[in-house]
Amino acid sequence: MNNDITVNLVTVEDVLSHPSKFAELDLHTVTEEQLKRLQGNFRFECFGSSSVNAFCVWFTVSFPGEEKPLVLSTSPFNPETHWKQAVLYLHEPVDVIQDTKITGEITMYPSEESSRHICVHVDYTIGNLKKKSKTFSIPDGYADAQ
Repeated sequence: MNNDITVNLVTVEDVLSHPSKFAELDLHTVTEEQLKRLQGNFRFECFGSSSVNAFCVWFTVSFPGEEKPLVLSTSPFNPETHWKQAVLYLHEPVDVIQDTKITGEITMYPSEESSRHICVHVDYTIGNLKKKSKTFSIPDGYADAQ
């Protein structure tokens, strides 16, 4: 069973729903304590019939500017960046149809092994199936492979 956070390029064609924001931080006011645990709910509705294999996580940062803000986004809907996306593979694929609802909660927190690494815990329900949970972490040797 793979519990690794996988960093891969995800294309728009791979995405089965509109994005759902689960956390937002103001970098001017966020505290170290608040960064120890980010938690939020998500809700999606599937575009069509397919299989859900994973959740995809990315970030967007807005820097204020004189004329307009500078926006850095690692979304699969935007041009590719070297950060790619974090892919959280499910235990097994789940078949869905148009408008299948996917709901859940995601929690991000530092790894006990390394404060520079992150763990992601996801509780999720796909359609009418029983709620499932999975915890992901950065694989051993990840920093060495970069």
